[in-house]
Amino acid sequence: MNSPLLFELHPKHSAAIRLLKNHMILAGKSKRTINSYVSIITRIIKKLKRLPEECSKHELIDFLIKYKTTKDCKNSTIKIFVYALRYYLINVAENLDLSFKIPCPKIKPYNIQVLSINEIKSLLNACSDSRQKLIIQILYETGMRLSELEKLSLENIDFDFKCITILNSKNKRSRTVKFGEALEKAIRNYLSDFPSLFSNTLFANKLHPFIPLSSNGIYWNLKYISKKTNITKNVFPHLLRHTFAVHYLNFGGTIYQLKNILGHENMATTLNYLQYSLLPESKNISILDTLMNSDNLQP
Repeated sequence: MNSPLLFELHPKHSAAIRLLKNHMILAGKSKRTINSYVSIITRIIKKLKRLPEECSKHELIDFLIKYKTTKDCKNSTIKIFVYALRYYLINVAENLDLSFKIPCPKIKPYNIQVLSINEIKSLLNACSDSRQKLIIQILYETGMRLSELEKLSLENIDFDFKCITILNSKNKRSRTVKFGEALEKAIRNYLSDFPSLFSNTLFANKLHPFIPLSSNGIYWNLKYISKKTNITKNVFPHLLRHTFAVHYLNFGGTIYQLKNILGHENMATTLNYLQYSLLPESKNISILDTLMNSDNLQP
């Protein structure tokens, strides 16, 4: 089915948008990224009334500046616009020269908020049912992304080894994350409270999502829960991922383990969490004493 956005465009423009969408689908981009890039390029075409490759670099830059000013956007938002433009210009318009002429704004290093232990408990106490409680517990215990929770199915949960397999996530990487007794109990309570979702059928076991909510549904459930508390921070799914990362380090986890659990491609991304952590103090170590007292010391 064609997007409603395409019916308002000139046929040539609609064709370019379809080429963009098809290229991204074939390249294996996520649905969210595809929708974002298609929306951005469509917006540019509507505003400038031309394809991006038919515009000069100054016209494209002027559009970005005006959009940033009128919408009061952060640099991180404009950066996504630039990424979308570059993707389109390189892969659809095949105009490599113009793509390199669009500057990408710098963004500040990680500046995140983290929930406290008491705030996490407050959220759990405000839940209306086992599904709401499970959403918070599984995001907080595993640090998984919203898109990963949305795609999770029951067959990805191994109760014997207490782990969850996250398949084909960001950058098409898969990983396994461990969970403890509290989350196991929360999962079993959820299965008991919603048995009809997981009846012994092929459809239920293989295809039914573990949390039968869209990403927007999960997002608004968290908003609804947070409004019943005294938490003044903006509570959203990725905040629980940030909170997991910082608390994991605070409770003694290593930065290398954290990188693997979060599924980060680059260690530099994981290292950003160190500035928000209060790492447990280690004992004073004398490497010379260790060396001199070693039984394996060679003469």
